[in-house]
Amino acid sequence: MSKTAYDNDFLPPGTEVGNRYEIIRPIGTGGMGNVYLATDEVFGDKLVAIKLLHNQFTFQKKYLQRFIREVQLLSTINHPQIVRTFDVGVDKELVYFTMEFVDGLPLHKAAQRGLIDMSDWGKIILQICEGLSAIHREGIVHQDLKPANIILLPNKSIK
Repeated sequence: MSKTAYDNDFLPPGTEVGNRYEIIRPIGTGGMGNVYLATDEVFGDKLVAIKLLHNQFTFQKKYLQRFIREVQLLSTINHPQIVRTFDVGVDKELVYFTMEFVDGLPLHKAAQRGLIDMSDWGKIILQICEGLSAIHREGIVHQDLKPANIILLPNKSIK
């Protein structure tokens, strides 16, 4: 593995984070950070998603607290429609957390590609409601619910 990079706007493949995770490729970006596909060496190169807080937020207390709070809240939920979190850490100037890698398509892309039949929508909406209900039971309000943040799996279940 290569040395840890400090600019998470683009971490090249092979970059090591936390002396444990090796970046494979970018998955996506959001308001708070970038998400990458990585392997977890501790668990035999298991695939994980690793979210890194954007550099401009790393040393701003309110954003760092919000990022850590996101991890804390996610870790309290165990539900089939909610992505599991695994680890949180700081590696030099990189603040990150790891979560379950979900191999599927964002809901909007799956719909654009015609991968969802009309008969599937009711089941998908029900699953979204079940996931939201699980987080609401924990006193959490999802503040970024959108089709890009809902992943459709090949079996038509969602995360």
